[in-house]
Amino acid sequence: MKKDEKQDEKQNVDLSQLKDDNLFKVDSVLKIQVSKGKYHTLRYPAKGDLKKLEIQFPERMTIDRGGDIETPSNTTARKLYLWNLLIEKVEGYPSDDLSKVPVAHKAPVANEVLRVGAVDEDYILDHFGKDYLYESDEYAVVYTTAYQAGKEFPMFFKFNQPTEQHVSRYESAVAYQQKRKKTKFSLTSKPRVDALCDLYQELVVDVYGYSTGDGMPIADCAQVPTLHQVVAVDTLFKGILEELGDQEKN
Repeated sequence: MKKDEKQDEKQNVDLSQLKDDNLFKVDSVLKIQVSKGKYHTLRYPAKGDLKKLEIQFPERMTIDRGGDIETPSNTTARKLYLWNLLIEKVEGYPSDDLSKVPVAHKAPVANEVLRVGAVDEDYILDHFGKDYLYESDEYAVVYTTAYQAGKEFPMFFKFNQPTEQHVSRYESAVAYQQKRKKTKFSLTSKPRVDALCDLYQELVVDVYGYSTGDGMPIADCAQVPTLHQVVAVDTLFKGILEELGDQEKN
């Protein structure tokens, strides 16, 4: 779709137009079916859980003099750690002992919790329709989707336009710590959840796509799950930095 055609599709969304079954419920637990008759029930990760996760499993890479990059793979271990943090109960197994749940069942369940990501306008239009596109010259708009009970939900965030100070704080939060060792140097991510959540709270104006357990739209942007806040504000600043980089090239 051409840009000018897409502009015609945008509108100021009226939440009353959105169906309850298209709103992500923020105060319900995750009950995920692993296989026939087998279910895992988890709570949503709080800020403290995400802080533990980023401390336990920071992003790391090692670069040698030749420019080769080595990135340790700890994806499965990270998912298992998260599962153990969040699991409340399992159903359909011979025993309620969580330690006896097969590892092969745990990782996919944790992955469902982590399925939150940024999408663009074309994706929203193609998968959910024009009711979910929002036009604003005053605010920065970020689109994301997340999964709940195997279904993908659309949501979008209205942010005040960040200042230079906000951009500087973001760059500091996501910067890597560097260490040099003879012929190699390593990069390790720093804890960033607190800083990103602070930026979210300072800049967010409104959110669409979330409801409470009774189906009513959330009344406070702070009710958005922490992981969703982090993804949304990270997407906001990545877009700004990408735009600045394109301007410098031109």
